[in-house]
This record gives sequence, C-alpha cells and structure tokens, in this order.
Amino acid sequence: MRIYLAAHHHQTNWLHQIYGDRIGCCIQPEKWGDPKIPYFLDNGAFTNWRQGKEFESAKFETLLEQASEHGQQTGNWPDFAVCPDRYGDPVATLELWDEWSDHIRAKGFKVAFVVQPGHDPRNTPPADLIFTGGGKPWKFEQIAIYRDRFPVHVGGITASKLYFCHLAKAVSGDSAGFFRGDMAQLQRLYNYLADVVGEIDPIKAPESTRRKKSQSAPEQLSLFGGWNAG
Repeated sequence: MRIYLAAHHHQTNWLHQIYGDRIGCCIQPEKWGDPKIPYFLDNGAFTNWRQGKEFESAKFETLLEQASEHGQQTGNWPDFAVCPDRYGDPVATLELWDEWSDHIRAKGFKVAFVVQPGHDPRNTPPADLIFTGGGKPWKFEQIAIYRDRFPVHVGGITASKLYFCHLAKAVSGDSAGFFRGDMAQLQRLYNYLADVVGEIDPIKAPESTRRKKSQSAPEQLSLFGGWNAG
C-alpha cells in the first residue's frame, strides 16, 4: 500500500529515500512544487467545503496544466487525479464526474471517482480508481465494497487504520496528519513502514536521522505497475 504524505514536508522526500515507491505525495491546487517522487492531484474540494467555499475550478484547472507540463517534460506523471466532487452529495458528485472526467483523461491522467455516503455502488462510473474519504468508519467500510472492481484509495488515512487498510487491500492512502506533532501517530507510521519491508529496527520518533539506506535497502516496489501515464 502506497502512502501519500504532505508534498512540502521534509520528511516526505526523506521517507521516500528510505522506502522507495511506498511513499508518495499529495498535491493540492496552489501547492504545485515540481515533485520528484510519486504523487497524485487532489481537487481541493474537501478543503473548500471545510472552509465554507465553493469549489475553485480555476485553481484545479491550473493544477492540471502544471502537472501535464511537468509530465511531458520529466516523464513523472501523477498516479491519478481526483475528479471534482461535492462532499456528502452523491448526485452532484456524479454530475461533476460527467463534467470533468473526460477533460482530465484528455490531459493524460488516470481519474479517481470520489464515493459519497448514499451512492449506489451499482451506479459507479468507469473510474480508474475509487477514492473514499469523509467520515469514519464509513470510508474504511467502502474498501470491501469496491476493491473487487476498482483499486481503492483511502483519503485521510489514520495511523490506527494503516494495517486495516493494508489487509483490506486498499492500494493507497493519504494523510498530512502524521506530521502535525503527535509523535505517537508518527511512530505508528514508522512502525508500519518498517514492518511491511521486513525491518526489525523502525525509525524512532522524533529522531531526524536514520541509518543510511545502503544499510537497510528496503525493496523499492511500485504497487501501481504501469499506472503512470506517458
């Protein structure tokens, strides 16, 4: 399971150096930063909703353009882009899928559909990936519902659910919360990463140094295989 972390935090690139493609970053509108590691494009809709704003489509469009140019120049395309959605509104989210999905694919990106409470799984559009976010425990329960038909990404994955999502066969999850100062949560991330690569000596929070990669050399697996466009 790939974990996407905050794009501009120093630990994200550092953890990628240690654990390879198990670590990526999430890039939101107005947060572009020439990524050197795996990444996906968030649409910013949940942040807009939380701040009481309407979806800022122009900013998302700019992000798509930046990523498209970056992919053409470097070959580092996003793993996927999250189609615009409306939090808690499955009908509006389907309408936004109809409005945006073909446009996003025309940029050369895989497209994630955001499932909302009340959505009928039988009416799920032909997405490349299912993005399940929002309230707990609902979002974690959706993995089993969709995993046989789609790769499933868990938005806002929590430390206590890392193993649950891993064993439930989610392909990825994202969170900026590990870097907000709770060392116990950060330690759980470190422990999980060490465990899945077979290390017996996880990083100790809040240490900022780590034995050299050559002494550990965890296997750098790409769980997405040929997903990247280009």
